[in-house]
Amino acid sequence: MKRCKACGENFENQFNFCPVDGTPLVEFAAVTDCVYRPTLLSDETLTRRLAREVAFRFEQLQRAWPNFKADPCNFIKNQFDELKSTVASATFRSGSDHCGGRSCLPRSECISS
Repeated sequence: MKRCKACGENFENQFNFCPVDGTPLVEFAAVTDCVYRPTLLSDETLTRRLAREVAFRFEQLQRAWPNFKADPCNFIKNQFDELKSTVASATFRSGSDHCGGRSCLPRSECISS
């Protein structure tokens, strides 16, 4: 395979010049083998990470239990309200209400304003 350095298009070996811009084509080795190499962010074992996460969730449960025990309905309502606000803030940018609540650019950059 050959590639044009100017436009980046790939061509068969029979071509010597790019038909788009006339630049001489250079040979390159086509990628035939792809090797998967995951990036590890930590040397900690999966079991240790899982144990740490379970301990964290258990600690959260211990702290939340008195509020749940005192008023279960209000506790669940507050949890859903927190979840809704978290999802809303992650989904929509501030200032996007001018496009009917859809995710949009800031008002100054939106073409529908």
